[in-house]
Amino acid sequence: HDRLMREYAQRAGMVVVGINYTRAPEARFPQPIEECIDTVRWLRANGAALGFDAGQLFIGGDSAGGNLALNTCLHFRDAGEAVFRGMVLNYAGFSTNLYRDSVVRYGAGDYGLSLHMMVWFFRNYLRRFDDFHDPRLNLLAADLHGIAPAYLTITECDPLYDDNID
Repeated sequence: HDRLMREYAQRAGMVVVGINYTRAPEARFPQPIEECIDTVRWLRANGAALGFDAGQLFIGGDSAGGNLALNTCLHFRDAGEAVFRGMVLNYAGFSTNLYRDSVVRYGAGDYGLSLHMMVWFFRNYLRRFDDFHDPRLNLLAADLHGIAPAYLTITECDPLYDDNID
């Protein structure tokens, strides 16, 4: 994602920091969410030393990273901290519901992501079956009041399409 982050930085004239969270199966749910929260705390504390205004933070991610970004935003909202000015969420995964029309329609893998891959990702990410129903993985049911505005990039032929429309 280095190229994409560099394009965002150049086109928007902003500093972009990529969070290199630990991926599954080395890190299982909710560790990557916690790593993102910790990184944002560190960026807020050290923004001036790094040459940017920590009061102007946006957060973003694509696919699973969009889930992590929204979870991070919700965490700070629930803690009473208005941290982010906005979010950029690219074709993000906001639920564990694999019985959605877009999963059935586009889940064969013709456009990249397949149903088989999604099951494999969940199998490697979750610690136990009960995690599948954790509200942090099923953000479509979350209370989104009081969070930063979001810009969503939605791809039409994507198993995650319905997650982004809802």
